[in-house]
Amino acid sequence: MAGVMLLSGCAATHTAINKRELAVSTKMSDTIFLDPVPLDEQVVYVQLRNTSDHQEIDIETSVISAIEAKGYEVTRDLDDAQFLIQANVLQIGETDLRDASQAVGAGYGAALTGAALGGTYVGGGSGRVGTAIAGALIGAAADAMVKDVKFSMITDVRVSARVDDGITVTEQNQANLSQGSSGTRSVQSTSATEWQRYDTRIASVANKMNLDFEEALPELEQGLTDAISGLL
Repeated sequence: MAGVMLLSGCAATHTAINKRELAVSTKMSDTIFLDPVPLDEQVVYVQLRNTSDHQEIDIETSVISAIEAKGYEVTRDLDDAQFLIQANVLQIGETDLRDASQAVGAGYGAALTGAALGGTYVGGGSGRVGTAIAGALIGAAADAMVKDVKFSMITDVRVSARVDDGITVTEQNQANLSQGSSGTRSVQSTSATEWQRYDTRIASVANKMNLDFEEALPELEQGLTDAISGLL
């Protein structure tokens, strides 16, 4: 029991020391390179969506401001745009590094998965088991006071660049749709477009001891804003 108490105390102290400052990191699943264009063609159409649980969060204003700060014009007329930026915020909330790494590693369009939670059964009536339970309770109390908390914001982003006159881009799309519980239907289509499209996934993670959502959210929004505007 004394050993458990000591180890719990050391773990809590380690977290308190190493996670006392807010740390934010932003990663992208795929690098996107856009060819430079003349100043009069630096026009962008922005379309941002949020399908996460936090519908009250709107990053469009900050993204548009960051793009304009780089010298680009943001238009509401798609016919005037040389670039099209589309983004959908998929997830905002508490996470762990494994989930965030898996999400960004899976890339654009992949499903999000959460870490499985497991438990250990403790039985018997010996004094040693009782001591182990007491030590575990002490460790749990220490962990409850000093928690290593992480929040993430995961976003799928598509950037499209208008091709030059005389160039046509051919897109091939395939979708496998469920038909009830026992069948699927495959749908294929080919279309011509004037846009060259690039897809990526962006994950921003905020980490700090006893971090709360209100403190993490502005930093997550800033990480995503910088990443999207940095594509131009």
